[in-house]
Amino acid sequence: MVKKYSLTSIGSLLVCYPLAAQAAGIASGAVPDMKMHVFEAPASEPPLTDSRENSIGRNGSMHMVIFTEPPSGGPATTNQGQAISLAANGPAVAENYQEPEHYNDSPEFQFDYYIEGGYRQDDLDWTIAAPSGSPDVLSELQWKDVESAMVETGIDITYADHWHAEGKFAFGQTVDGRNQDSDYGQDNRQGEFSRSNNVADDGATIEVSGALGYHFDIGSKKFAPRLRLTPKIGYAFHTQQFNTTNGFQTIPALGHFGGLDSTYDATFFGPWGGLGSQLFLTDRLSLQGSVEYHWVDYEGTGNWNLREDFQHPKSFKHEAEGEGIVASAGGRYRINPAWTISLSADYQKWKANNKGIDTVFFSDGTVGETRFNGVNWDSYGFNLGMAYRF
Repeated sequence: MVKKYSLTSIGSLLVCYPLAAQAAGIASGAVPDMKMHVFEAPASEPPLTDSRENSIGRNGSMHMVIFTEPPSGGPATTNQGQAISLAANGPAVAENYQEPEHYNDSPEFQFDYYIEGGYRQDDLDWTIAAPSGSPDVLSELQWKDVESAMVETGIDITYADHWHAEGKFAFGQTVDGRNQDSDYGQDNRQGEFSRSNNVADDGATIEVSGALGYHFDIGSKKFAPRLRLTPKIGYAFHTQQFNTTNGFQTIPALGHFGGLDSTYDATFFGPWGGLGSQLFLTDRLSLQGSVEYHWVDYEGTGNWNLREDFQHPKSFKHEAEGEGIVASAGGRYRINPAWTISLSADYQKWKANNKGIDTVFFSDGTVGETRFNGVNWDSYGFNLGMAYRF
């Protein structure tokens, strides 16, 4: 006995397939030999088509014919069997499936351009000694609570998913701050004979930095959480420009005095090494952190506009060697494959107190030198930004 099964096709082939013995109607123990043949469809079958309107094929049929060969070796016979449909009324699952965003292979080069805006506050102070060495602090300048509106832009480049390059530029406009200028007659800041408290609400800050690094991934890119560590080496330039106005003489108590418009520029520059980290909590959300150690040269230049015995616009300069720490922490959320928003907090601590020299340029053309005790600069800020990947 032979049964035939007709199936809605993915082509116009007729396939002979061996089913179980009971499907062939074998009642008792002996199972006859079964054979598989592939043969052309009858002319009445519709032609094969690539259209996906009906998932696998368009009304074509594939037939399963199961037959047995008589023991005598005579020709096999077949009977029409039951039709079984394999068609699906929608696109194949493989056509709809898309891998999650982070599963996709990364391009050879990946560029992330970002821009941030934020708030920053700076404190800076420096001292010099008398030419004889006593008093050890002859003059001390302090800038406190100097507030700036910041804008930072930069680009991060990743090559072959591991090599990293970055560059950034930041500019800040000072909007508020205060200054104190003190002079002492004795060691250890004793015998203060002059003090002025002034306004420092004008000025600017400029930062330029570039670095190279290499990404080390801990954990599979297909799963979260995972960690990425990036050692870096780079070079940076940081400068803070202060403008001091609206003088007020506190010691002796003379009150307001006019004409004050002095400037001081503090600049730290040199190479640095650091470590960046990124913890991917989900496909979209990640936390960032970084720390940098800077070996710096320091240069400071001042223009004391009310000192007639000094040259202008360059009244004196400071030189020293020192170090700096720059740290950052924050989070990022990827809105879509192209756009990301970020929130971060930054902290910087700089000092330069080695090999310090204060050089004064007098109006008569002479030059004087004394010891520059050092400079300290602390800064913190908060930033909100957006990044675009292309």
